[in-house]
Amino acid sequence: DEDSDVCDLQMSPHQLIYDMYNTIALTEIKGYAMMQFSWMLLRIYGRGNFTQEASLTRQRYSERTGQTATAARSALAMSKRDLYRCDPPVHTSATYAEVTRLLQGYVENEVDMNSDGTCKENCAFYTLTENHGCYSDQFCEKQEKCKGRIIDCQYLDSDMWVCPASRHSQRRYEWIEYENGRTLGRVGSCRLGTTKVDSWWRWLFWHCSYCMCLCDDATGSHRFFSLREATSDIDNNKSTPGGDGHLLTARIAFVYARTKPAWLNVSSVYEKRWQIVNSMGAGDLLFTHSRTALTLNLSSRVVTGMRLVKLGKVFHIQIYQGKLVERGFVESSEEVLAQAFDPEHAGVLEGVDYHTLTYERRAIDLDELDSPSGHVLTGARFRMIGAHLHFEIRATPFNYTTGKLHPEKSQWISNDNTEGSHTPRSRLELYKPDLPTRSHTVLHIDSQHDQYIEFTHSDFDADAAQSTVPFIDVQPVVPSKALNTKGATLLSGAGLYHRGARGSGGFIGVKVITYDYSKHVKAEPPPSEFVDESETTEFVPIVN
Repeated sequence: DEDSDVCDLQMSPHQLIYDMYNTIALTEIKGYAMMQFSWMLLRIYGRGNFTQEASLTRQRYSERTGQTATAARSALAMSKRDLYRCDPPVHTSATYAEVTRLLQGYVENEVDMNSDGTCKENCAFYTLTENHGCYSDQFCEKQEKCKGRIIDCQYLDSDMWVCPASRHSQRRYEWIEYENGRTLGRVGSCRLGTTKVDSWWRWLFWHCSYCMCLCDDATGSHRFFSLREATSDIDNNKSTPGGDGHLLTARIAFVYARTKPAWLNVSSVYEKRWQIVNSMGAGDLLFTHSRTALTLNLSSRVVTGMRLVKLGKVFHIQIYQGKLVERGFVESSEEVLAQAFDPEHAGVLEGVDYHTLTYERRAIDLDELDSPSGHVLTGARFRMIGAHLHFEIRATPFNYTTGKLHPEKSQWISNDNTEGSHTPRSRLELYKPDLPTRSHTVLHIDSQHDQYIEFTHSDFDADAAQSTVPFIDVQPVVPSKALNTKGATLLSGAGLYHRGARGSGGFIGVKVITYDYSKHVKAEPPPSEFVDESETTEFVPIVN
């Protein structure tokens, strides 16, 4: 099962194949180096020429590595690069979060839903209204009033028993049982005791019915999504003028020591540059010394993982970043904490800093976005397109050999398809959605690129419409590395998906797309000439 492999290993199939190829290639080159070293020692000690053996070793090494590289390229080209999280063994607050009280089941009598206080209409008449009071100390006195809009009312039965939720719960009711036998939610014991709710007749002509409606009340609701960008530090990406020599390299960690390499004493020019660098107090610095130049490289950060988090009432995109160095290698990643804010504070603007979900604006686009060739992932954000919450990524071009980014050429990438386009997005429908944490089966990804889904209420029968679904998966999506390898994984894309099943509200989560290494897999043959005998005389050891 592909899902189980991805979930257990937390590696994309592409990444797994590439790491395996790296391990094989490293083993091959170690073996080749040892064999050539053996032939060289035997030749140095005068045990023979061994030129033919060394040449044969080189030929066989080239054949094997060429075949391995060809097979690896073919496998990498066909393998999937996306990585996501699956259902955890146990759902907890560390694995998911909820949008709350967006559209919530709400019991209200029609007498309180019109300004005249009459019962002349029926429940279905009230498709969009609000609370206008509390008539004669009825059930309305015993429950929290809906302070927003009341939507899509329906008549189920005249009399019922209502089990209220606790004061600190985001639910209004635990369950409801009607006299006709219909139940909403899981009927059981009621800690606060049930309340009998009966409709009544007025003057024998009009029936004042209790309706089952939806309440859209932002008071105390967790329904906000941050529109602020979550980006890695790509500006720390400069180098001092200098040559491109590679005779000697030295890494100096200023955090732990400020030790001047001995070779810096060879020139007063180098000494002056050392004094400049030493005063910077930066992190890891890479020095390259040659006969003509000294070069200083400050590596930039790229995105190495992503997750959704809820801070207060607001959902944020939160990233992990790592330092990009040579040949696509990323040093260990760190979490970049999202900055919490309160939508009610002065200076925090709706439409700029955050988006508020409402009955009309509750759609979220599900896309899988990848960077162009030669680019890496350096950020993500939400943006509004019409009434849809839209996901975007930032791609930055880079030099694979040196690891240098080109921040000035960064671009935001999105799929701006809308419902009004020639080929509009398709909607992912939820059928009688119960809470996804109650599912008895494993939930798999059931969405596709270029779809959207709307946040809605849970099923009336299963949950009395007390919850908002889908839930939000907040598990971090950070690719693992193969055993005995260090660093983080280079990414090129990300996306949003829905994981669910029929009868479940499911989860919305993020996925990441690992970088495509297939075009960098190549087998370069070793030098074809054996070491000249005249060059080995100074290395001949003294034989006693």
